[in-house]
Amino acid sequence: RTPSLRIFTSGMANCLLNPKAYAFMLAVFPAFLQTPERGPLLQALWLAAIIAGNQIIVYGAVLLATLHAHGRRTGSGRWQRGVAGTMGALLIALAATTLIGAAASP
Repeated sequence: RTPSLRIFTSGMANCLLNPKAYAFMLAVFPAFLQTPERGPLLQALWLAAIIAGNQIIVYGAVLLATLHAHGRRTGSGRWQRGVAGTMGALLIALAATTLIGAAASP
């Protein structure tokens, strides 16, 4: 059984070593630093703090859900089938929503 800390550090390393996230931030971040009321450094710090706070909340929730699911992994196969079925249904719904949105756009 893998310890929870190892799962957490592996996931954190995976997120921090993602070059696409850094490229996206470098491309999008400057567009939000246009307000003349505050200096660009202060704006960048505030925006970075907001982004970090959101990521802590979102990825923290994902981590807790993952650890909970990992703890239940040794249970019956019914739990695993339920999770797989739920994820499959969500992906199908997302694909259908994307298809409908693409068909409705001019």
